[in-house]
Amino acid sequence: MKRAIIIIACLALLLAGCSFASERMETDEIRAVWLSYLELTQPPGGVSSRAFRRRYNALFREMARFGICTVFVHVQPFSDAIWPSEVAPWSQILTGERGQCPGFDPLAILVRLARRHNLQLHAWFNLLRVEFDYFRNPAVPEDHVLLLNSVREVLQNYNVAGIHIDDYFYPTNDPSFDAAQFAQYMADGGTLELYDWRREVVNTLVNSLYRTVKSVNPQAIVSISPTGNLIYNYGTLFADVALWMAQPGFADWIVPQIYYGFAHERLPFKEILNEWVALPRHEHLILLIGLAAYKAGQEDDYAGSGRDEWRDGGDILAQQMQLLRSTKGVQGFALFSAQILFGAPFTEIENQQRKKLQILTMEQKKTK
Repeated sequence: MKRAIIIIACLALLLAGCSFASERMETDEIRAVWLSYLELTQPPGGVSSRAFRRRYNALFREMARFGICTVFVHVQPFSDAIWPSEVAPWSQILTGERGQCPGFDPLAILVRLARRHNLQLHAWFNLLRVEFDYFRNPAVPEDHVLLLNSVREVLQNYNVAGIHIDDYFYPTNDPSFDAAQFAQYMADGGTLELYDWRREVVNTLVNSLYRTVKSVNPQAIVSISPTGNLIYNYGTLFADVALWMAQPGFADWIVPQIYYGFAHERLPFKEILNEWVALPRHEHLILLIGLAAYKAGQEDDYAGSGRDEWRDGGDILAQQMQLLRSTKGVQGFALFSAQILFGAPFTEIENQQRKKLQILTMEQKKTK
């Protein structure tokens, strides 16, 4: 019950923010959510197209009602596809079996529903993940082909607003993982140390993705959502996010996952936010902030002395959204994830509270 009330308060703040976002910013506030593969997973054997449409029509309708304008839809979570692809197998999330056709085109339905509810749908790809713990080698150019061809196929066949990737970059620090490729690089006269070479490998992949997108649809947005920890991005995932923000050719939007509370022992929210805002960026780069709606009412096992903040504080998300709206250089936020905010099984009392909050907020907007 407490978690639901926290979520309701967050939704009320979403509504309240819709009326003044454009007054504070040169462009309208971008309010996004992630729709992950977990929320797209169907029962074994799959469902009918009608049942699929009914479920996500209701979800998208709720998003629109609370002012969401963008949804990142997980179209390729495991080097697979939720559309009839010529380059990737059907995703197992649709039927329980990889390669099995669900009998309809889920992505086409989601694109139509997004348009119906005035949502911008961005197709979300995991870069090189094949299974939960198995990844393609980013240092092997042939392993980029499936991703790039899949991106091209989606852009050519579906009216999506953009292409989105998250924080799956280099899968390991183990020197043996890409030893053969690094040895060949050195034999060819390479001069970079291993970690710098790995960052260059990731830069090449991200730039290839960007160029692929723009070659098909120059207006499509390329967005990247790295972890909120800049040091971890650079030193462990070999993702030079600062470079991608500063130089054109890598990203249009950067959406760091600042999934920390204000009292996080090592990564306090406000301090980390300021680090991201301070980074140089090219003139067209948009900075959104990813927020952890899934932590509402929960303990944060990785926050050290701040582990109880999300559980005991009922307004962490609200405080974070308010801070973002007062921070110059932040153009909006993205919430993880859709099911937590818009698909939870609310009780009748909680639904009544949500309706009252919506009516109250709409009345406040009329008086402004």
